[in-house]
Formats: sequence, structure tokens, C-alpha cells
Amino acid sequence: MNIADIRKSYEKAELSEAHSQADPLMQFDHWLKEAIASEVPEPNAMTVATVGPDLRPSTRVVLIKGYDERGIVWYTNYESQKGQELAGNPYAALQFHWVELERVVRIEGLVEKVSDADSDAYYASRPLDSRIGAWASPQSQVIPGRAWLVAEAANACWTFTRWEGDLSGTNPVELLTVTRDMDVTAVFTQERHTLTVNKTGPGQVAVTPQMAEYYCGDSITLTATPSPNFFFTGWSGDLTGAENPLTFTIEQDTVVTATFSNNPPPIVEPIPDKTIKLNELLTFTVRASDPGGTTVTLQSGATIPAGSCTLAVDVVSTVAGSYVNVIAAGQMQTSAGNNQNPATATLAVGTNALVPPTVSKVFSPGTIAVDGVSTLTITLGNANTSALALNADFTDTLPTGVTVATTPGIGGTCTTGDITATAGGSTITYVNSAIIPVGGCTITVNVTSSTGGSYTNIIPSGVGIGLQTDGGYNPVSYTHLRAH
Repeated sequence: MNIADIRKSYEKAELSEAHSQADPLMQFDHWLKEAIASEVPEPNAMTVATVGPDLRPSTRVVLIKGYDERGIVWYTNYESQKGQELAGNPYAALQFHWVELERVVRIEGLVEKVSDADSDAYYASRPLDSRIGAWASPQSQVIPGRAWLVAEAANACWTFTRWEGDLSGTNPVELLTVTRDMDVTAVFTQERHTLTVNKTGPGQVAVTPQMAEYYCGDSITLTATPSPNFFFTGWSGDLTGAENPLTFTIEQDTVVTATFSNNPPPIVEPIPDKTIKLNELLTFTVRASDPGGTTVTLQSGATIPAGSCTLAVDVVSTVAGSYVNVIAAGQMQTSAGNNQNPATATLAVGTNALVPPTVSKVFSPGTIAVDGVSTLTITLGNANTSALALNADFTDTLPTGVTVATTPGIGGTCTTGDITATAGGSTITYVNSAIIPVGGCTITVNVTSSTGGSYTNIIPSGVGIGLQTDGGYNPVSYTHLRAH
């Protein structure tokens, strides 16, 4: 047979402008849906052509994973041949060939990476064996053999357990002499991992799904919810960043901490464009708006021009007192070394320069039986040389599920006559105009819970909430009680 004689007449459809979409992507959408409806084998398969640094083109067949106004989406290993070629020359050509419809679609253009979040979401959506294969197999690279690939796949999420059949033992490498028909089975066990979630500050973290152990490769979503007047600021530990909710694939024992703060996320103002002459000294001011924040940061990689530069930040205080701001020796690290001496500045707020009060609290004992009794001790600190007077009722609202015990047992070193705590109630109050003596004082009240659980008792901080005195308000304070 002469291969040159193999030909086909394409007569199924014609392409006319009158029956074509003005938007090429809309036209592609129409044709792809037509191919799917016609049950064309693998209508989502396309040929991708790239060009290497030697100017030689190469092609391979991949599967389209989506398309929108941004273009056509597919996924690949960045270290594969096509990934490396696109890194050097980010232009590619795509071709769909739907033989049964006698139709070919060609697309050419610039290739860009999708976001890390999109890549992670797609990887997590793949079946476990597909994820293991992608992890174990180095694309476009020579491997020693199938045995090596199988071992790599096993190492991804599986552990060799034993041999069964005509071979026994737990050694992964065994010498077998074949003297007859033999049946050997290698048994692998899917690894299990634990997830430990901690938190700093008032807030909660929901884990979906919530399990004692997870199979390697399972997808887990963490959702951080801060308490009122607090903000979620980020993850730390084995997972980092501020994405919330955060979805990840567990592949090892994982420990992660969610941090909650009463400082809102910062708002950074852009630096305006400037034009200078060659060798002209540039002086500029960087302003970062972080309402309620407590830090000013010049990020790594920033430069200090010859001479000096200035960071100017407006600060405010609603609490009277004297504040010392310190930059420690060695805290500023540069290519020429670190600052040798500390820098300090003192800010006095108000005419009396009173130091704000402090609050700390503790349950004793911290764990009780259901309907048991724990003593809540609230310590009001006063570092001034004179007493502080409350200018509003100070009320500690117990968490839902915790109440004042039948016998409140009100005590402490604060003025007990100014303390209100009613049996069965959910609040403890130190009344307006009560005094915090020099050195501070304590409030003790018996509490109980009729429901098992873990309870966090929070005293917030801010104007109009928490402990309000003529010296300002308290920082946030919290403690935990567990009933079982």
C-alpha cells in the first residue's frame, strides 16, 4: 500500500464568517461543547508545541483543565521539558484535532503561570494515585527503571510492610530463587499522619474534616475565626502565610499555629514616583498606616541611601502615661553591619503621665469536673505611685457555659464592697469609682460549669471596653477553664 494514497475528503462542515462568533473564545467554547456532546474521544486533549533554547520545537499531548477570558488552562511540572522551554520562551501553540467532526482548532499566544492557590487546588483535586505518580515521577527525565519508580511512589505515602505468598518476611530486598510457578505479593500500608493546631490569642480554628489521624495525601481545610475585636494575622509552624481558609495536602505529621491579634492588618501607602538627577541624594518618607498596630517595619532588601533616610509614622495614644520606645543594639541589620548602640525615645501622654493599669487572670484549678467549683482570680495591676480610680464599671463577662457558683465566695484584696457577682450569673463587676491601690489588688470569685468543655475567659482592651481608669485602659487578658 502506498501511504501517499491515504486521504480523506473533509465535507462535514464549512467555516463562514456569518456563522462564526466575533469573540474567538466564544467560538472555541461552542466547538468544544459540540465535541463533548458528540462524544468525541478525549475532546479535552490538545497538542502543545514549545520551542527550546536550541530553537528546536517539541510537542506533546496534554488535557485542557479550564478556559475563561484569560485563556486556556493546563498544568505541568515546572521542571518538565515543556516547563523549562516555556521558562525560556513563554510562547506556545495549541492544537485540538476532533477527527470525527473533521475540525482542527489552533491557538497561539503567551503562556503565563496560574496562581499558587490555583495550582494547589488542582493538585488537591487529583485522585491520590495520580498525586503520588506526579510526586514520584520526574517529568522528562531518565529514570533507572520501573522498580525505581515503584519505590519512589511507595515512598510518597506508602510504607512497605511485608511479603506474602511464596515469599515471606519484612525485608524490602529479598533474594528469590524461582524453581516453579510462584506467586509473590508485596504489601504496602498507606501512611497516617497527625495534625496539631495551636493558636495564639483569642479565636478559634475549624478543621475540616476533623480526625484523629489522616491518610497521607488527604486534603484538609483550616478556617480561622477571631474573637470579637480581634483579627487573624497568619499561620506559622509547618504552614505559613495568611490565606484563610487554608487548604493543604497532609504528607507528614503537621503542626500549625494560628495567630490572633487585636491589631488590624496594616495598610501600606504606595511610595510616589520620583525623578532625580544622576548622583543626586534622594530623601523620602515612608508612611505605613496600621491603625492600632504596634510595629513599624523596613523590609529586608530595602536600601539606606548615602547620608540617611527617614521613616515617619504617625502614632496615637488614648491612654495617659509615659512610654519608652526602644530600638535595641543590633536590631537593624545591614550589609555593612548592625547598629552598635540602642536608640530610645520617650512619649508622655497627658499631664499626669499615669501608667495604664494591667489585668491578669487565672482559674484555680484550671480543670474541674462538671458542676465542680474553680476560683477565678482577677489581678488588677497599678504601677503608679498613687491609686487609680475606675471611671466606668469594670465587668468581666464569663464565657457561655460558665456561671458564678452557688456560693460566690467574693474576696481578694480589692474593695470587696465594690465587687458584684450574683450566684448563677455570668458577670463579675468592679463598680465605677472603685480604687486600684498602689501595687494593685485582686478579685476572687467562685465559678462553675454544668456542661463539659473548654472555656476561654477574655477581658478585652480598648476605649469603652475592659478596665477603664483615669490612667487609661488595660491590655487584653484571657485564661482557660476545662470542665469534664
